[in-house]
Amino acid sequence: MRMDPPRRWFTTGAAALAYLTAFGVAYAQPSFADIAGAWAGSTTNDVKLDLFISADGRYVLRFLTGPGGGSIPRGLAAWNGDVVVLKYGDTEISLTKSTDGKLVGPYESPRGKGSITFIRK
Repeated sequence: MRMDPPRRWFTTGAAALAYLTAFGVAYAQPSFADIAGAWAGSTTNDVKLDLFISADGRYVLRFLTGPGGGSIPRGLAAWNGDVVVLKYGDTEISLTKSTDGKLVGPYESPRGKGSITFIRK
């Protein structure tokens, strides 16, 4: 059975659209909605932190212990590929979502450097 040309073009176009939509979803950049919420964290130097990220990328980082204890930096996070970057003052924290759902990565500040791990509260 042969299709008439308009129907064939419609079918071909629908198939192409479905493929491109699926391809785009599979390789879409992550959004802050994926990681929004409250997180509890600690560093390799046993500094305890709380992190809250909103769906629009605003964050509040609360230092519970350590040399920065009591400070509460705030800012707007940015994506760099699959890495979410939190910058405040001279400090930068780069976090990647691990396969087990944690946010992990290195940090570097004038006071030190190491790695940091956040788990959902």
